[in-house]
Amino acid sequence: MRKRAIFVIAILTIVSFIFASRIVIIGETNPAEIFMLKDWKKIYEDYSPDLKTVEEIKKFTKDVSAEVYFGTWCKDSRHNVPRLIKIFELLPDIKVKYVGIIWRTCDRSGLYKKMNLKRVPTIIFYKNGKEVGRIIENPIKTLEKDILNILSK
Repeated sequence: MRKRAIFVIAILTIVSFIFASRIVIIGETNPAEIFMLKDWKKIYEDYSPDLKTVEEIKKFTKDVSAEVYFGTWCKDSRHNVPRLIKIFELLPDIKVKYVGIIWRTCDRSGLYKKMNLKRVPTIIFYKNGKEVGRIIENPIKTLEKDILNILSK
């Protein structure tokens, strides 16, 4: 029992050193909380969406929702989520849910399995409540073009 307690304390100490200067978001959140993360707001501000493609997307946003699963520890999330926030602000008809998640190996909630998440960020698009497509980790072309491709099918 004593060895186990020492092990747990050691792990918690290591984790606290790793995250001492980082904010970790776990669970449903919003852009204001996401922008508390170092550099994420700047990435958002510096991004210029492809407005022509965004206008095309608007033709397909009726009854569309999206879920964005991301990890604050993930460089692809850091790169793509602020850009997604800016794009989704230009698409107000799409209801968006942002969910911060922890590493797969630490997930005791079963969220990875339930949502079939392989990598983050994962953006899941729904039309009339039915999944119509995903962007996993990074877009194939651009975020805007991939969103258009998914919603125009």
